[in-house]
Parts: sequence; structure tokens; C-alpha cells
Amino acid sequence: MDEQRSRNIEPLSRRRLLKQGAAAAALAATPSLIQPRRNAFAAPSRSVLAQSTPDTLIIGMEAEISSFDPAIMTGTSTFRPVSSMFDMLTNLFDPTTDIKPDLAESWEIAPDAMSVTMKLRPGVKFHDGTDVNADAVVFSFERMLNTKSPDYHGPYAFPPFFYPTYKTSAAVDPMTVKFELTQPDATFFSALVWNTGSIVSPTAAKAAGKDFQNNPIGAGPFKFVSWDKDVKTVMEAFPGYWGGAPKLKTLIWKPIIEEAARFNQLMSGEVDFIVSLYPQFVPAIQANPNLQLIQGPSLHTWWCYLNMHYEPLKNAKVRQALNYAIDKKSLIDNVLKGTAVQSNSWSWPGTWSYEENVMSYDYDLDKAKSLLAEGGYPNGFDLPYLIPESGSGMVAPKEIATAMQADLKKVGVNAQIETMEWISYLTATQQGLDNINGKQYGMCQTSWMNPVADPGLYVEYVSAGQGDKLGENLSYYDNKEYIDLLAQARVNADQAKRAELYKQAQKIFAEDAPWIFMFHSNFVTAARKNVQGIALSPNQNVLHLEKVTKS
Repeated sequence: MDEQRSRNIEPLSRRRLLKQGAAAAALAATPSLIQPRRNAFAAPSRSVLAQSTPDTLIIGMEAEISSFDPAIMTGTSTFRPVSSMFDMLTNLFDPTTDIKPDLAESWEIAPDAMSVTMKLRPGVKFHDGTDVNADAVVFSFERMLNTKSPDYHGPYAFPPFFYPTYKTSAAVDPMTVKFELTQPDATFFSALVWNTGSIVSPTAAKAAGKDFQNNPIGAGPFKFVSWDKDVKTVMEAFPGYWGGAPKLKTLIWKPIIEEAARFNQLMSGEVDFIVSLYPQFVPAIQANPNLQLIQGPSLHTWWCYLNMHYEPLKNAKVRQALNYAIDKKSLIDNVLKGTAVQSNSWSWPGTWSYEENVMSYDYDLDKAKSLLAEGGYPNGFDLPYLIPESGSGMVAPKEIATAMQADLKKVGVNAQIETMEWISYLTATQQGLDNINGKQYGMCQTSWMNPVADPGLYVEYVSAGQGDKLGENLSYYDNKEYIDLLAQARVNADQAKRAELYKQAQKIFAEDAPWIFMFHSNFVTAARKNVQGIALSPNQNVLHLEKVTKS
């Protein structure tokens, strides 16, 4: 490996940091997997926790909140509710993927990608009445990333993963902060949209110390009131919010683990709004005059890894054949009920890095059979296929696997499905697919939800790691030209040049087909018909509820 390539790829050591926290994150995000399943329709649900009045919104969420401290919190099921209490420097606010001002009103990225300078919005207050200023931003990042800071109470899993090149931050003046990086990193600015970058009150955090997660003070539209673990979290409107006082007075977040139970409580009116809507309930929502389906495109990608160490999958023609064999349109229509679009790579349609002219794999059984024969497997082969039973970002994994199994059988490939509980699945796949409990698997499932349209936040992690830096590259994909293109894109501050590099990389990746390219799912939610003003952004980690009203 040449010196330049080594220098560029080095930030990806953050894979190890994420691995240390992956199981904890997933456990926090999916407690249903360690609890016995219940029949949601067998008996009445727990008594209504609050009267649903015009100034109160009751939200049914898929899991309990893991922590209210941005340094600690993990999982989308936590990011969404906590985003109502904390603002970040930047965010997505509408159906576009444009990064827009939040607590920062403007910014400048250095041409050498070694620093980012941000000018803050004046006059903003935390919930405790203290000022949001440059010192508060510096404090918020130093407490998470500087192990020598007196306010550091780590170790933390996610902050060093999301900000691997952070060196230091400093107040240039009372309303300007500058981030210095250890090396060029064009993704640092994009990563500020991760909820981990939420700005906290220094006064409150210093006073609470390690207990800040139970006494959270941010600058978001709603402020913390109480947390009855596994029952409800209550937030109330912050009248001094810089964007204007919220329309609602109260938010009540209820963890409702079972998909059917969450849907049932929406039907009965016990909750007003639910997230993580299971696709099978979409037709029922659409048919009910008292309910509304609310969805939009998101930065979510779902795929299957093909283990390139597994003998039949060493041949690119065989991997391409599997892609042609899957009827993705039928799967999206029948299993996902139209809540997704077909994917051809890891970038998202309509975004700045997306390359439309890549090798695409529309359903073609004849093409699949022909390629299998050319690859030396005219009669197919056995394909051990490992899937999770459920998990963060995993949309109907068992139903999808069963549909894929039926498609692959038509070309002679025997997909042998084995399931694992989510935490066990994460643990088992950490070292790859070559030896899981003494068995080699040829294929497995995964997904990723990005906060912004910058593939640099995840693409190297999921497709370019090797050896002890495997990351989530469970295909063992290794193409020097491809890896170098990604590395160059990471250190280039010019987005147009980055886009060209990513587009070149997508063409290589699509032709090599180390994945079965599947779909990008929508951000799918549902609400009672009397709820108005819910506006989803492509960032599934955030909910903007400050303008929501109820009739």
C-alpha cells in the first residue's frame, strides 16, 4: 500500500470503535428481541397513559430511549425523541437532502479539508436560560472527544466513530467556533448532522456530571419533564425556542415494542402518531378514514452481502447472476407495499453523488441462468444465507429472505436460510462470514440509515475494509482502484470533485457485484387524521414536531 493511500484510509480505524459499541447500541435500539413476544390483539393494551387532548401528541415508538445524553445515546429509536430536546449545528428540515442552518447560521470548510468554521445564530437560549455560544459548542464536543477534559465521563462508543478526525475546537469569538482536524476529512462537516453532535448546556452538564443523561438540558423546541422507564417520556414546549414556541404543549413518547401493538394503539386512538410502521399495515392505514399514511424518501439503503470467499461467489458472473435472479419490483410491491425504491449501488437517487449509469440488475431469469452457466454453475449451488430476525433499520428481513429464496430456486440456487436474534447476529458477523460457529455463510443481510446525502459517512466502512479493519465489509471485497477512489473522495473538499470520484467508484462496484443490490426504503409513519403538520426529512434519525397541531 502506497503512503498516500495509507494516509487517506487511516480514519477508518473508527470501525473498531463502532464494533465496541455495536451490541450495546443494538440492544438499546431493539429491546423487543430480548423480551417474549406478545399477541397484540389477544387482550387490551396497557391503560391509556394520558388524555389525548388538542395540545398533547402521544407518539408510539419502537423501543425505549437508551439515554438522553448525546454522548451516550445510541439507536434511531433514541435519536428521534431526543432530537426534540436538542438542536444541532446543522440539520435537514424538509424533503430535500440539503444541509441547512440550525444553531449555526453559516459555515466555511477549509479548502484543504483540515478545518470547519461555523458562525452561530445569535440570541439562542438553552432550556435553563443560559446562552448558546461558541464556548457551549466547544464544551459539547470536548466533553465527548477529549479524554483529558475534566468533563469527559467516557469511554463513549459513537462520538469517536462519527468524528474520527476531530483534533480540537476553539471559540474564535463569542459566536464563532472553529474545528481543527487531525487530517483532511471532507466528511466531518456532514457528520455534524449525526444526533451525537447535539449541543448541550455547559452549566447543566457540569452540574450533573455523569448524571446528565437523567437531567438533559438542550436548546430544542421541547424540554425534558419526566421519564417513567418502559412506560413514557414526557416533554413540554419550550416557549423561548429560537424558531418560535411549538404549537403543541406536550409530547408523550410511549415505547411500544411490538409492531402490531403499535398499530393497534393507533387504531384505537391511544396514540396519535407512530414511527417504524411495519409494511404489512400500510393497506389498512390507507383504507381507514381516521388514519393517514405519512412517508417520504429517506437515506436508507438495504442490501445483501455476497461472501467472495465462498467458492461459487468468487466469480463475478455468478454474483451478477444472483442480482438478476431477484425480482426486486415484486418484492417492493408485495412485501414492502410500495414503500421503497430499487437500488443499484450505495448512493441514493437524486443526490449529488448518485451515478445513474451503472450496471443495473432488473429481473431477468434467462440472463441469470446464462451467467450461472458461464460461471461454471449451470445447475446452481447451495447458498447458506444468514439473516436477523429483526433489528435496527432491517425492514421485514424474514419475509424478504423467503421471497428471495423462492426467486433463487428458479435458477437452481438453494438459499438455505438461517435466522439469528439481532444481538447474536451482530456479534456473529463481526469477524465476517467465513467462520460463524464453525460454518461458512455465502450471504447475509444488512442496512444503513445515513443522516445526510454524503456516502463518505459509511461507504468505506461497509465496502472497503480489509483484514483487521474488516468493518462491515462482509463481502471481503478488495479492489484497489475502488478503494483509492473512496479515499480520494474523503480528503477532497470540493463536492463536485468528490461526486465524480464516487460516481466512478459506483460503476466499478456495481459491475463487481459484491452485494445483491436491493432497495432504498422510505421513512414510513402513520398518524390519526386530526394530526397536522408532520413534515418528514430524509434523515430518519430526526423528527421535527414543533409545527404539529391537532384539531
